[in-house]
Amino acid sequence: MVNANNNRGGFVGLIVLVSVAIVLILYMTTMKSIFPGVGSGGGVQEDRPWLLDELILPADEIIDMPEEPKLVINEDFTVDAEVSRNDSDRGIAQLLFSYTGNVSGKWFCEYTHEDRTYNYAALYSGNIVTDKTFSDKNGKDKSLLFFIVKGNYTQRVYHPEMGDKITKGVVYLSGWVGPDKGLVGKLTVTTDNIEDKDKWSASYDIVVPAE
Repeated sequence: MVNANNNRGGFVGLIVLVSVAIVLILYMTTMKSIFPGVGSGGGVQEDRPWLLDELILPADEIIDMPEEPKLVINEDFTVDAEVSRNDSDRGIAQLLFSYTGNVSGKWFCEYTHEDRTYNYAALYSGNIVTDKTFSDKNGKDKSLLFFIVKGNYTQRVYHPEMGDKITKGVVYLSGWVGPDKGLVGKLTVTTDNIEDKDKWSASYDIVVPAE
């Protein structure tokens, strides 16, 4: 009888362990669907850039500058990044990389969808982040330099029958620039208050071909 009880107890314990493992797997799967890039280092900063607000330094703070193999910035340079969403053109985002490590620029976009005309205008500023390393499923790439900027945008939506609607919000650009000044990243527009229950965001791809 003692042996039977021990076996029964061991079987129950095994079931509990299997159940806990299943719950943990489901939890991690859910977390990854909510926060793409968790554990990979490649997604959160692009799709949910407000989670990295602390990386945007005050204007008077000295920024650590990169060394090789990352892009070494000896003088100011400007790139014009193509912005797109689902292969549809969403204008050009200009980025000025300063020799001080500061990054600033502007974005303008105009397009028509169904019977509405959309117009975006934005200004933003931020900085490079030297100690952040790119990584994905293929491993790390220490040659890529991370940047993040934040600003404000104005959206004007025109409908022939309803007229204009003006919306203001927050815009982020974040991504990676290589030693050849090629760039990939995301432009994200969102509401003024990211804690608002009605918050929303939309991300656009940004790219600059290598020189």
